[in-house]
Amino acid sequence: MYKAVVTDLDGTLLDKDHFLSEYTKEMMQKFLEKGYKLYIATGRNEKGARFVADKISKNIPIITTNGARVLDENNEELFSIFLDKKTNDILTSVDYRSFGEEIFINGYEADNWYVVDDSKLDEYFKRRIDKKYYPDLISEKEFKSKRYNKIYFVGEFENLKKLRTYLEERISDTANIAFVSKRSLEVYDKSATKLNAAKYLLKRDNIKESEVISFGDGLNDYEMLNGFEKSFVMDNALVELKEKLPNKEVIENSHTDSVARKVKEVFNL
Repeated sequence: MYKAVVTDLDGTLLDKDHFLSEYTKEMMQKFLEKGYKLYIATGRNEKGARFVADKISKNIPIITTNGARVLDENNEELFSIFLDKKTNDILTSVDYRSFGEEIFINGYEADNWYVVDDSKLDEYFKRRIDKKYYPDLISEKEFKSKRYNKIYFVGEFENLKKLRTYLEERISDTANIAFVSKRSLEVYDKSATKLNAAKYLLKRDNIKESEVISFGDGLNDYEMLNGFEKSFVMDNALVELKEKLPNKEVIENSHTDSVARKVKEVFNL
């Protein structure tokens, strides 16, 4: 018998425009009313995760920043994992624009979001019409002085793949380097995964790993989807993720309420 769902947000629970549909909201509320547990596991920071989670319920634990920071039902921080100093220094000093002029760097420090260049943000927010909050613009010197839970790069897929190769050669022993989508390459501590964070919450709530189903679409979901036996990959998932998980069931794309419909099916709602 299953007791819990761990799900990603963007490209998974949310539609292609990053919004929560009315059907999905109502179905997940019904799921919670039956006494089951829902855990949100996302690359978003606290603000972005809560913006969605609170539409379903005010009492959902959230795994943010790809597992690097976890908050409980009362929004109290349970733990926070930062990049080690050497990795942090390499990332904040990399000449990322040499891989593509369009690439821009972002840093998450707890619930703070920092950038050093806002010239690309207008184009970014045209694609992310769901976002109602903005990063803080700081100098490169100040950006380099901070320690981050996650640093990520936004740009064109082919250029980001070259940047990924460069970073893998230098920091793959201390950091996870993962595409969450074709336009976002994210870096966070090696010990920080959605799977590890989910296990922490499940142990706290006395739920067995065999009693969980999970959903995801990005390479930052790989450990979670591979770690839980009953996991589902979105049809819109990155090809590389599907290739790494050939035995997982693929469900319809995120624009069809497929996660909510699968939850309804599995939990007989």
